[in-house]
Amino acid sequence: MQSAFPPVNCRRFCTLRVLWQTSRPNFLILALVVTALTVAWLVWAGFELSPGLVIMVSLAALVVHASVNWLNEVHDARTGLDQLTQRTPFNGGSGALQGYPEALKNVQTAAFIAIACAVGFGIYLVWLWDWRIIPLGLLGLVVILSYSPWMTRQPVWGWSSPGLGLGWVLMLGVAFALTGHYPTELMALALLPFLLINNLLLLNQFPDKQADQQVGRRTLPLAVGDRHALWVFKASVLVSVLLLVGLIGLGVLPWLSLVALVGFVPAALIWSKLQPHFEHTADALFILTMNVVMILGVLALLAISLMISAWMG
Repeated sequence: MQSAFPPVNCRRFCTLRVLWQTSRPNFLILALVVTALTVAWLVWAGFELSPGLVIMVSLAALVVHASVNWLNEVHDARTGLDQLTQRTPFNGGSGALQGYPEALKNVQTAAFIAIACAVGFGIYLVWLWDWRIIPLGLLGLVVILSYSPWMTRQPVWGWSSPGLGLGWVLMLGVAFALTGHYPTELMALALLPFLLINNLLLLNQFPDKQADQQVGRRTLPLAVGDRHALWVFKASVLVSVLLLVGLIGLGVLPWLSLVALVGFVPAALIWSKLQPHFEHTADALFILTMNVVMILGVLALLAISLMISAWMG
């Protein structure tokens, strides 16, 4: 008689595959780009950085981002949300836990191990520098642990928490980890990824509106309607452009950073297509793709411009 359970080796392989898929590796690129932007600005601003510490901080950023994705996948699997969504590369989860639900506890365990590693790294930074990383670290933990169960039910927090965690907190955390300081100018620069990352999650919420409503979520499109949510998106893009130009004018960024404006070109391509219920049109995948290209493009071009400016002296 054939066993009802897969062989041990198969179970291990399936679990590892689910852990990889639920970490959402394509989205982890964002943490690396934000970290690279922070490192590039610090180099341009004249800070002396330890290569070994840069590697450690980059790995910590990946671990923290993976923990957020793991917790989100576990929560959405338990509420049944991911079974209700129409999955695309940008929304609806990875689908891995729906295919192999036996790995749910393993994914949850991996998330808490990742968070414990991040806390351990934070303790190391207290020893290396001082206690000032603690308030920022606690804020980061609050965002990580409360995003799926609570913040997604609060429209304003649900909109702002992605950019707060993966933008503002991450940039300041990386800066302190590498220098022991919170540069005032970097606090202003961190508003750029804050706005852009919020926009990334905002558009990705449109295809999930019906599913989110069924499980009690109150995302911005559900709370204020499509038209007003799209106004928030467009206003954030405009403010991001003005912020970038303003930071260059104030000397927080070099003039070469004007090249990052090229990254906003995809916004012009999708602007007219951003209509209420766009997720039901043939342009939906194009819009979501161009949004990702815009955000990664702006941040990557900005990091490259900073490194070139630092090299040119």
